[in-house]
Amino acid sequence: RRLREMEIELITTNTRLLSFEEHDVNSWTENDVYEWVKKIGIKYSKDGFGAYCEKFLNHNINGKRLLLMNKIDLRNIGITSEGHIIDLFHEIEALR
Repeated sequence: RRLREMEIELITTNTRLLSFEEHDVNSWTENDVYEWVKKIGIKYSKDGFGAYCEKFLNHNINGKRLLLMNKIDLRNIGITSEGHIIDLFHEIEALR
């Protein structure tokens, strides 16, 4: 577990800063999606979104895959809060 935490810390500290509005979602890497989920958590001021960043990373969700996701997919990667699923799905739809 500690090794995974160190890996995530390394990834996030070396991830380029994105201007999500100007960046083609189809070209997002898994790390870009990680940062996007983190940004969504800040936008909604929701606790628990930090853990979701790791879920997206652990399931190798890049930009192309993110755009294909639906509410069932969000549940399948381990997001259980219906409210958070609605929020995330709304944000994914806005990217399409």
